[in-house]
Order: sequence, then structure tokens, then C-alpha cells
Amino acid sequence: MQEKDLLQKAMQQKNMMVLYRDNLVAPEYAGVPVAVENELVVLQRQTNFVLDGYCAVRTGDITEAEQMDDVPFLKKVMTAEKLYDAVKAPGFVCRSWKELLEGIMARYAGWAAVECEGNPEESLYFLGRVQKVDSRYLTMKRVDALGNWLSDPLVLPLDDVTLISFGDRYLEIFQKYCK
Repeated sequence: MQEKDLLQKAMQQKNMMVLYRDNLVAPEYAGVPVAVENELVVLQRQTNFVLDGYCAVRTGDITEAEQMDDVPFLKKVMTAEKLYDAVKAPGFVCRSWKELLEGIMARYAGWAAVECEGNPEESLYFLGRVQKVDSRYLTMKRVDALGNWLSDPLVLPLDDVTLISFGDRYLEIFQKYCK
């Protein structure tokens, strides 16, 4: 995969990248690659010139990878704001969904946002605490947008997962106020 080579180079050089996933509902994400594996790519996300958490996407879903910080203004801001200096990997193995989720459970108390492929008429975005993961499924205790815990745990096949976000301010707020 040509994109994988580009992303590995971007990870070494801490380049800001945009990943396009043309066939999915949420088609693009921006950030600095911090893990590039056969199954997954993990970005430290950048929004409004702030690094905020991580997102992991399936390598096979990436249709294009494009460098963002080759624009002089963006490179100037990223350097002046010391964003390149702040880039760091999440600190656990990210080779597969199972390993990534085990790391999230250990380091972030399981808090994650999970996106899946499936029927667009149904919710494909789930927020909450991952309780269990094995080689085929994840079990998650979900919270709704109003901070209410849903009674039934959600069991998702790992093969349906397209993206997992973790370690960001949005999830920190839910973790802090959803008891």
C-alpha cells in the first residue's frame, strides 16, 4: 500500500496528515501518525491547532493520505505552537483492535468512541466504556449524548469497527461527569 509507506515516513517526520476513507460515513480525519501497522493507523488528532486525543482507523479503509503541513502557514503555526514537540504515541500496542482496546481499558479506563459500518438508518457511533474485548467482539457500556447510561451493554463484532477515538477532551468530560 503506497499510503502505508507515506504514513510511516510521516510518522518518522511528525508530519500532519489527512486520511481519506471515501467509502465510509465519516470520510476523513487529520492528525500526526503515531502508529502505522498492517491493520491499523493511529493518529494523534489535531483540531484548531490543538492536539486532542487519538483516533485509530483500519488501514484497509484508507483511500488516500495527504500531507497537510506542507503549506508554509500551517507549518509555521504548528512549529510556533510547539505541536510537533507534543506529538507522542499512546503508550501501548496498537497492532489490532483487540490490542488497542486492551490498551484503552488499561490507560483510559476503557473510555472510547467507536464507529462501525452498517445500516446508515441505525446509529453507527457509540460512546462509553469498553468492558471486555476478545479476538472477535468488544463489549461496551454505553452512554447517550445527555450523559445517561444505557442499561444493556453493546456487543460489537470487531470486524464491523471502522474507527476508535480515545484520550480526547470530549471523552474526558463524559468520564468525569457520567458516574
